[in-house]
Amino acid sequence: MSAVLVLVCDVSRVWGDVDVDVAVDGDGDGANRLRQLAAAALPPEDVRRVFRFRRIIDQRRALAACLLSRILVRRMLRLSPHVPLLFGRSEHGRPFLISPEAPHFDFNVSHHGDFCVVAGCESAPIGIDVMKVELPLGDTATSFLAAFKDNQITEQEWCTIMECANNAIDPSAAKLHAFFRLWCLKEAYTKALGLGLGVDFKAIEFQSSSSLWESYTVCRTEVWEDNIILTVNGERQDGWFFLVHYLDALHPVVIAVKSAETRKEVISFEMIVRESLDGEAFGAVQWPPK
Repeated sequence: MSAVLVLVCDVSRVWGDVDVDVAVDGDGDGANRLRQLAAAALPPEDVRRVFRFRRIIDQRRALAACLLSRILVRRMLRLSPHVPLLFGRSEHGRPFLISPEAPHFDFNVSHHGDFCVVAGCESAPIGIDVMKVELPLGDTATSFLAAFKDNQITEQEWCTIMECANNAIDPSAAKLHAFFRLWCLKEAYTKALGLGLGVDFKAIEFQSSSSLWESYTVCRTEVWEDNIILTVNGERQDGWFFLVHYLDALHPVVIAVKSAETRKEVISFEMIVRESLDGEAFGAVQWPPK
């Protein structure tokens, strides 16, 4: 049974002295500190990729993704800090490990809102997706969800999202949480397959018991379902494992592993709590707290 490791970084707390609203062309100490950290830990092409973003918060996410990927690879492959790592990117922009060779190892990255997450699996393709449950400025839950109804969500999924609000104290929040968990499922699945933009999400349908959709006020508590059913173009897809989890009250995260043998007992979460300039010696604690 393959082990799965998930590293979690709250980018709103790590490098917390950096003003998230400052643009890259600012000369503040926080912005310079990010540049120093990136230059010390990453190859030039990754440094350029991090600082192509103008907002500090986007730079934080990109930097955390690069650093966490390296830490995860070294931990899972049991590599010393002296072993050089070489990464590549697929035609869809998905990072992968070139050297050292590890034919069955896979990892995936996601960042949104306050969090960056990196998941690795020893012997099967893996995808991960995190989203912050929030509305665009000036939007409502009704108008926001309606924009996805025709092209991204199946009829059954739409009915499930609408029904989850029936007994909810806050119907709008219930529908939004159900939608974002569903969206994370679809994203994690397609990322595990290595697919990029342009995937027909309406051809991908997830079904589960109602508890997956109704338990939307979860904070650091798993919303776990072992009977999530995936169909693509109406055909059931067996041989997959899905885990739905919450990093905090507003950030659902989904892990998809192309292996029917995976169980949640082999998945370890660690929260990254501080950084170091070498990019390898992050402080970490087992997380969620027991």
